[in-house]
Amino acid sequence: MPQQVTTPKIRSHYLGVDANLSSSLVLFIKREKRLPEYERLLSSPKPMGAVFTGLTGKYQGHSVLVLATGVGPGQIGDAVLAVNLCDSIALYSGTCGGLSEELAIGDFVCPTWAVCGDGFSMFHGCNPFETVASDPTVALGVRNWLRSSHLPCKAGTTFTTCTVVSEAEPNFWDHVTAQCLAIEMGAAAFFAACQTTGMRGAAMFWVTDLPLHGASFFDALTTEQTEVKENRYGIMPRLELDTLVSLAPLRTEL
Repeated sequence: MPQQVTTPKIRSHYLGVDANLSSSLVLFIKREKRLPEYERLLSSPKPMGAVFTGLTGKYQGHSVLVLATGVGPGQIGDAVLAVNLCDSIALYSGTCGGLSEELAIGDFVCPTWAVCGDGFSMFHGCNPFETVASDPTVALGVRNWLRSSHLPCKAGTTFTTCTVVSEAEPNFWDHVTAQCLAIEMGAAAFFAACQTTGMRGAAMFWVTDLPLHGASFFDALTTEQTEVKENRYGIMPRLELDTLVSLAPLRTEL
């Protein structure tokens, strides 16, 4: 009979740490190569990692965990399950393709719901193309912070896919309804894993391409769009950490 795998064993395997993982604010990012940028913003940073690589440290006096997951629903879902900190505030940040005509390159999308177009969420009780929810209070906090920072932000439903090349498949868009503001690669899995672990999760994505506006992920941008995109890329580490710690008061609601 297989042995039961405990949380300390899972954390040791995936994160390279023991059971004493106690950060109440967790930021999930995609790119490991950007971790040095976060390290420079943290006080007393401590590297960690095995399958997933990250940092613990202090930001504006708050203990935070920053974890690079890689790209895709399975990656972010597994990372949340590995962290498994019930009642912690979890923020997932990444990029998306804007579907709404009201979105432009560099705008932010904060999904309240995500459509399950991935496999990971289905292993956590979601039906194909069902919607799975963010934590509504945390999601509202993310939107309020972005708007207070004078950044364009829309809330609504996004569509989670497993791969960016799905948009080239002939029947793919039959499943992406008009209610979907954007297409991304992880929100449904993230929300499903948060619900499984009891983590309070919300996501923020910024628009890098407009696949329904005649400009796919692979097409060149205008000079103005390129400048906006470069700006967003540059500000993200500090913006993500600022957004994360702005959510710290929500812990008092538990």
